[in-house]
Amino acid sequence: MYQRYDQSFIVVGLVSFGESDCGLARGRPGVYTNFKDHLTWILENTVIQQPDNGGWTEWGSWSTCSTSCGSGNKVRVRKCPIGQTCQGTDSITKTCILKNCPVWSSWSSWGPCSLPCPGSRTRSRICETPNASLEFSLRSGVNTCSGEDTQITKCSSSKCTTPRPTPADTPRPTSAPTTRPTPPPTNRLTPPSTTRSTPPPTKTSSSNLVLSKSRQWTSWSEYSSCSTSCSEGVKRRFRECDGTRGKCSGSPTEYANCGYEKCGESGLGAADSVLVLLGGWDGNWLSNVTIVDEETTCAGPNLPIWLADHFSVYLNQRILTCGGRSSDDKSLCWIWNLDGDNRWERGPETNVGRSYSEAVVVNQKVWVSGGWNGKLKQESTEVLDLSSGHDKSSWKYSHDMSWERYQHCAIVLNNGRMVLTGGQDSAGKTGEALNTVEVYDMERGLQELLPNLLQARWTHACTLLSVDGREALLVAGGRISGDPGQELDSVELLVIGEKTWKYVAPLPQPRLAPQAVTLDNRILLSGGSYECGVGRRKDEYPGSILEFDIRKDRWKTVVSVEGRNHHAALVVPKQSLSCP
Repeated sequence: MYQRYDQSFIVVGLVSFGESDCGLARGRPGVYTNFKDHLTWILENTVIQQPDNGGWTEWGSWSTCSTSCGSGNKVRVRKCPIGQTCQGTDSITKTCILKNCPVWSSWSSWGPCSLPCPGSRTRSRICETPNASLEFSLRSGVNTCSGEDTQITKCSSSKCTTPRPTPADTPRPTSAPTTRPTPPPTNRLTPPSTTRSTPPPTKTSSSNLVLSKSRQWTSWSEYSSCSTSCSEGVKRRFRECDGTRGKCSGSPTEYANCGYEKCGESGLGAADSVLVLLGGWDGNWLSNVTIVDEETTCAGPNLPIWLADHFSVYLNQRILTCGGRSSDDKSLCWIWNLDGDNRWERGPETNVGRSYSEAVVVNQKVWVSGGWNGKLKQESTEVLDLSSGHDKSSWKYSHDMSWERYQHCAIVLNNGRMVLTGGQDSAGKTGEALNTVEVYDMERGLQELLPNLLQARWTHACTLLSVDGREALLVAGGRISGDPGQELDSVELLVIGEKTWKYVAPLPQPRLAPQAVTLDNRILLSGGSYECGVGRRKDEYPGSILEFDIRKDRWKTVVSVEGRNHHAALVVPKQSLSCP
């Protein structure tokens, strides 16, 4: 038996075996009973639970990954009961990224020739997992490379007559630079390859054993050229973690500020809407609200509490702000009624905590997806209908996403469907960066998959734009992982209907947790941060609001405000809000 939310009971299963008269005294089935003898009682006292998801059964568990290492797939399915009409797909596939597959290192140099004559010499190679720490390698404990790890050949020392070696015995001469080559200067700060080149093997000891080399950083490369001639430019240099065991502590990338001339700022210019920035983080929690209107800025009423990692939307003369780190169980919501008093009021709380979630407005309803409550990542979505007033509205659960997801970015297409890009899944303490792009319908759930991002990323910005009359998606910035120096400056563009994303002009500096909006088909990006400096690093918070010129494929500064990240940004019509 199962007790429902309305306190009634339903039968979810029945154990039926034993003699028919056992349990009849009280007029209802016992454990040892014949099912058929009590069928009438069961039909009169139970209800059949119908799945509340359009006829489908609940999603099954995820299958195991299709591969033991590298990138594979896992699947989960659901069924449409006989006689039901179900819409949507019966299976979902997602990428599973396991540890890198082990590969052989290069052969070591041949060891010295042993005595007496004729002797033998040995060389070795190591089965290693690229970019894996020593702790991980020892924990996995299994080498799966195919082939031998040691080769032995006959030889003679200098005290013996040296036989003519066969081609197979003759090691190919090699030369390896002792430092990483300096990359050519470039203004485009594209991320370096994450594939570690195989380090040169160490020489054998006198006992013919090959010793693995502890990983250590190579020397720094030269700095790249400055990303811009005006203020807030950056230059970057790289180093590599060289060796076969252990790991390097620190960042492979280092930024330094450059370009100190003041950037020319054109302002937003004439527009039918204003840009609103809410809360965030600049080393401290922020509660301020900034309105950017043409060539000026002004302040709105401060949020009632400090907020970061929250979401904000504009709907029907109201600005709704929810989430952030305000609660573990539920997320507080606040509403600024733009045609009322210049203050925030409490709104309906979400059903679960939703820090790092994403919200969009579709058909006059607010749809929020995923997030984190401080303990658990969320797979659920919720919908809020404010048409009857916020004092009479409440959040309702909608369709689940395909898996737990947070720190992603959401876009609404012209047909009302929602696109979720990137983010982190729920695996492990922090989760893997995602490159998946999914399309959802508020009423029917997951509808289709779009091409994967070229770069998996989370805490990035995204927005919708028009390219030659066609819908297009743009994602910018974010980060690859929580390690130092993993902030991204790369920007990707996908025209709907095309088979792949493409890189466009990068940002002038890396930006973690920025926000992007489309204002009169102008792409505006605000906020974000990156780590800068030599040795003891510090966070930089660029205050420039950037506009993307798609025709010239470049970013330019249009206005400067207080720098921040993990904030919310939205577009509000001037008829509802403007600076005095």
